[in-house]
Amino acid sequence: MIERLKNWISAAYNWLWEWILCRQDPFTYQLSRMLVRHGIFFWGVFLALCVWLSRYILTGLIWQRVASGIGLILMAWLIDHLIDHIRANPDWYGD
Repeated sequence: MIERLKNWISAAYNWLWEWILCRQDPFTYQLSRMLVRHGIFFWGVFLALCVWLSRYILTGLIWQRVASGIGLILMAWLIDHLIDHIRANPDWYGD
């Protein structure tokens, strides 16, 4: 189930980036560089966003709960995707 959800999010991301925005190089490289270079700051920002979104899941209106749930799923996928990309291409981020 999780793998299918990850594949669906990845397909939606690629569709948006390549077809709608007509870009070839996605945000993956830039965000991965930020993750490697500014690890503590990067994780702090992402975790602060997760905490902020979690607040709405617990106490928000139904549309806020749905939107923040989608945001948390997207952020979880993005963090996993960035870590996988860094592990697959360690020589790109040696700066």
